[in-house]
Amino acid sequence: MVRAWLALYAALVTAPVLLAWWGEPSGGRVLGDSSSALAMSAYVMILAEFVLSGRFRFLSDAAGIDRVMRFHQLAGRVAAGILFFHPFLYAAERLGAGAGAALGRLHRLFAAPAYFSGVLAWVLLLLLVLVAIGRDRLRVPYEAWRLGHGLSALAVGILGLHHVLTVGAYSQAPLLAAFWFALTGIAVLAFASVYIARPLRLLRSPWRVVSIRCVAERQWEMTLENRSPRGFRFRAGQFVWLTIGMPLVVNDHPFSVVTPPAELPKVSLLIKETGDFTKSLSTIALDARAYVDGPYGAFTLDARNEAEIVFIAGGVGIAPILSLLREAEAGHDRRPMRLVYGNRSARQIAYRDDIDVLAQRLRMRVDYVLSEPPAESLPHVRGQLDGATLAAVLGSKPSPRALYLLCGPPPMMEEAETFLIRAGVPRRAIVSERFRYD
Repeated sequence: MVRAWLALYAALVTAPVLLAWWGEPSGGRVLGDSSSALAMSAYVMILAEFVLSGRFRFLSDAAGIDRVMRFHQLAGRVAAGILFFHPFLYAAERLGAGAGAALGRLHRLFAAPAYFSGVLAWVLLLLLVLVAIGRDRLRVPYEAWRLGHGLSALAVGILGLHHVLTVGAYSQAPLLAAFWFALTGIAVLAFASVYIARPLRLLRSPWRVVSIRCVAERQWEMTLENRSPRGFRFRAGQFVWLTIGMPLVVNDHPFSVVTPPAELPKVSLLIKETGDFTKSLSTIALDARAYVDGPYGAFTLDARNEAEIVFIAGGVGIAPILSLLREAEAGHDRRPMRLVYGNRSARQIAYRDDIDVLAQRLRMRVDYVLSEPPAESLPHVRGQLDGATLAAVLGSKPSPRALYLLCGPPPMMEEAETFLIRAGVPRRAIVSERFRYD
C-alpha cells in the first residue's frame, strides 16, 4: 500500500510537466523550460502537503503517521528549495547577454505587477518553512504557530494558483488549467476538513476530565471518560490529539494513551509539563470538557510474532510502552521481554510501581538508566541512554530474534536506532514513535 501511495505521488508530481509537453512541446529554452518544469512539480508538492499534514486515516493507517509527517516535512522543504531558485533560473537565461541583462530580468520578475501573486506566495512560503524549522529558537507559541502555519499555507496555495494561471508559461492549456483547479480544490477541501469539519465532528462526542494526578516529576496523568465514544477504538501503543475547551485544530496536542483498550470508556494520557498548554494542567477543573481526535500511530504489536520484545523508553516515551505492557499482561503474552527505561533522575520514573509489578507478572527484565545517581538504593545503570549504554545493557550483539520498540526524545531514538542497526538488527525489527521530526 505504501508503494502504491508513493507511485500516485510521483505520478501527480510529474503530471503537469507531461501535460505541458503534450499541449505545447518545449521551444528549446533549456533554463526557462527547466525552471517551469521544476516549479510546476514543486507546486504540486505544496498542494499535496494539505493532504499529507491532515492526519487522514487512508494515509496514516497505510504508512504510519510517523512516516507521513516526516515525508510532509521533507517534501515541504524540497518544494520550498526548488521554488526559491525558480526566479533565479529564469533570470539566468539572460546571462548570455551579460550580468546586467540577467539582473534586469530578475528585477522585472519581482517588480512587475503581473508577478505580484507569485512573489507574495514565494515570500510566504519561505517564511512558512523557516519559521517551522526554527520555531523553538524563535519561541513562537504553539497555538499561534499552528494557526499561522495553516493560514499561510492556504494563502500560498491560492496565490500559487493565480500565478500559474495568469503568467505560467504553459498553464493556459485547458488540460493543465483543469489539473491546477482540481488539485487546488482538493487542497482547499483538505484544509476545510481539518480546520472546520473535524472540529464540528468532535463537538458531537465530548469527553470529560475525571482525574489529573502527578505520577513523576513534572509528569501528569490525565484520565478522560466518554460513556458513548462515537467510533473511538484504539490499539495499545497508539496516541490521540487532545483539546481542552473548544475543539480547534490550533489548540490540540498529541499525547500517548497509557491504559489498555479494555479500560474504555476511560483513557489515561501521560503529559509532560514543558510549556504552552502543558504548564496549565494544574488549572484544569475536573469535569472540564475535552475532545479527543484519534487514535493514531502504528506503534503496536499487531501481527508481530517475534520471539522476544525489547522496549527502549526515554522520559514520557514510556507512555505507549506501558499501554503495550498492560495489554500484554491482559493477553497473557509469555514472550521474554526487556524494558530499558532512561531518565535524568529517579524522581522522573513514571509508574515505577506499576512497572515493577508488570515485570513480575510478565517474563520481563527492567533496566533503569539514570544520568544522576539516586538517593535511594534503586538498581540502575548510570549514564545517558545512548549507544554505549545500550551496548552495556543489551550487549554488543543484541538478539536478532527480538522486536525493538523505541519511544523517547529524538536524540535518544537516533542513538538507539544507530546502535541497533550497526549491531546487525534488521530495520524491519525496529519500530519507533516520534512526536518531533526535526
